[in-house]
Amino acid sequence: MRTPDLSPRASGLLTGVALLALALSGCGKAATPVAPAAGRVPESALRAEIAGGLAQGSQSANLFYPLELGNHWGYDHALGLYFIPEGGPPGPVFGLNDRRDLDIVCIEQLAGRSYFIERESFPGGVFTWMRYRQDGAGLYEADVDITLPPNCDAQTGRQTFDAEGVSARPGEAAWAGVAASLADPAKRAAYRAAWERIQARASEVRRALGTEPGIPQAAGGGGVESGEITRLEYPLHPGANWVIRADPRFESIVEGAEALDLAVGHVPGWRIRIESVFLGPDDRVHVWYGRSGFLKLEAHFEGVATDANGDPIGRVISDESEVLTEVALGGGRFAAR
Repeated sequence: MRTPDLSPRASGLLTGVALLALALSGCGKAATPVAPAAGRVPESALRAEIAGGLAQGSQSANLFYPLELGNHWGYDHALGLYFIPEGGPPGPVFGLNDRRDLDIVCIEQLAGRSYFIERESFPGGVFTWMRYRQDGAGLYEADVDITLPPNCDAQTGRQTFDAEGVSARPGEAAWAGVAASLADPAKRAAYRAAWERIQARASEVRRALGTEPGIPQAAGGGGVESGEITRLEYPLHPGANWVIRADPRFESIVEGAEALDLAVGHVPGWRIRIESVFLGPDDRVHVWYGRSGFLKLEAHFEGVATDANGDPIGRVISDESEVLTEVALGGGRFAAR
C-alpha cells in the first residue's frame, strides 16, 4: 500500500514455506538472517499463529487483517537512487529516509457499503486515505482517489477531514543529488529520461497497491464487489494468487510464511510477490502482511539510459523499503511477541 520506487520480486516461487528469521537493522537496510536458534520456529506453529482465530471468537477476531478504530502503525521508509555507467563502477547512492504513519480513524458509508478509513500521514502532515472492507473471503479497497478526504460517521459522531494536498513525487530530492554529480548535460538528460520511465512504472505499482490516486475500475470474483480492488484473498497459503486489478493487470502471489524480527518484536507474516506485465525484467516488488497488518515493503526498479543514437550509456536504479517500527492494536489482536 504505499510509496514510490520499490524492491525485490523473487526469481521464482518458493518451493515450500520459507521459515526465515530476518533481522532488520535500521531504515532501508537489507534484511539478514537470524541464527536459527534465535529466530526459527516450527512450521506448524508459525502457520497456526498467522492464521490466528479463524475458527472462533468475535467476528473482528476471526478476520485476518486488524481493521478496528484506533489501530496505529508506524514505518521507517527509505529510498535509494543511483546510476551505473556502461563499463564503469556504480555512482554514489543518493537517498532519503523518512516516516510513514497509518491510523484507522473512522468508518465511511460509500456505495452502500461500510469502509474503515485508514489515514496515511507523511512528514509535514500530508494525508492520503484508504477505504478498506473485509469479509471471510478477503480484504478489499474501494478503488477511489486516495487524496479525497472521507466523510465519516463513526461511533463518536460525524467527522470530516480536509485534504492537505499531496507532496511532490518522492525521489525528486534524491534525483537532485544524481543530477549534481553528472556534469555533462547530455548524460544528465539521458539519465533523467530513464528515471522518468522508472517513475512511470513505480506510479502504476503504487496505483495497483492503493497508494496513489487511480481511476475507479470494477472488479469481480469472490467477495470483491464492483468498484473495489483485492488487497488480500483468503485463505492465505503458499502458492495462493489473485488479481489485484485487471487493467493494467497486477497480481499477487504468496511465496511463503516468514518470521520477521522487527522493532516491534518477532512477527510472523506472509511474503507476497507482486507481478505485472507492466514491470520490467529487472523490477521486483514484495510486500509482507500478517495478523498485525501491513509489515513490510521492498521494491527495486531499473531503467536504461541511452544517448542520442539510442545506444545504452548506463542504468538508473531505485530501491525502496518500508518497515514496520511501531504498532498499537485494539480488540486484543495479536501485535508482537
